[in-house]
Amino acid sequence: MAATERQENGPWPSQDALEDPNARAPLVVRAIIRWGSLLVRSHYRVTMRGEPFPREAPVLLVQNHSNGLADAHFAMVATRRPIRILVKYRLMKTPVIGWMLRQMDAVPMYRKKDGVDTRKNADSFEEIDRALVEGSVIVLFPEGESLDAIGIRPMKSGVARMAISAETSTGEPVGVLIVPLGVTYEARDRYRSEASAVLGTPIDARAFIDAHGEDRRSALIEMMGEIRSSLESLTLHAETEEEHAAALALERILEADDAPLGIRRRRAGALLREDVGPDAERRRHLLRDLGARMERAGLRGDDVVGETPGAAAVALPVLWAGPLAFLGLATWGP
Repeated sequence: MAATERQENGPWPSQDALEDPNARAPLVVRAIIRWGSLLVRSHYRVTMRGEPFPREAPVLLVQNHSNGLADAHFAMVATRRPIRILVKYRLMKTPVIGWMLRQMDAVPMYRKKDGVDTRKNADSFEEIDRALVEGSVIVLFPEGESLDAIGIRPMKSGVARMAISAETSTGEPVGVLIVPLGVTYEARDRYRSEASAVLGTPIDARAFIDAHGEDRRSALIEMMGEIRSSLESLTLHAETEEEHAAALALERILEADDAPLGIRRRRAGALLREDVGPDAERRRHLLRDLGARMERAGLRGDDVVGETPGAAAVALPVLWAGPLAFLGLATWGP
């Protein structure tokens, strides 16, 4: 069952592996993950949902990238398996962060704009081949740079190249799976705002190679299209700033359920795209205005359309607070 169908077939199960993160990793790595989790989860209200993570197969875990180092937290706790992260070489030289990445056996990538020899990437790709053949989990951000955007940005094809390279490196099927992870922030810079991550259905890289035979380019293009489609299904992807703002407003106005934030926003965006009738643009404008007002007031749809409290729910607080208020007035009055 696809992750995006959960809301139609029952509650969203928790896939949060924080209780025992990277159980087979060295103690120092587990300590780094817990420290990072403490930082991220003290700032955001985090939920992890979606499909079960593969237990044994080699995995390329691909994630959208909108919030710098905070994004890595979700990949770290998405699975109990040890992970290796692809990072730009410059981070490996950063104090403290570089030490942590080296402890986690991160794989450096060399970019021309960093002023380093990009031919070193050949060694990195060979290391990725070996790691996948041995059954490792490799984490990468195919959008490249971190940017708070309105949807999934153009992705680099490196993830498909890695999958194809590993699958064809031994002459035997390796079984590489590509697992999409969609991360959504309610308000990236606001303290205690909501953040959600949704694991999607694994994509079998071998299926694309078998379908296209020796035509590796066609396999790569189709694989990248499937990866992009999967990531777009796990979070809101809007074409314009106006559509993005209207979807965020509609999600705030609608009554919430147990679906994660990214899926709720995606559903709101789908509802907006279905509204193509007369005055659709005017309705979007009204939605954006109402949503902005509710956000400033700290309100959501549940606060406005929730059930009317019963007599007991109203009377009990009054009975409890009444004597205290009377005592306060009696003391303050004289």
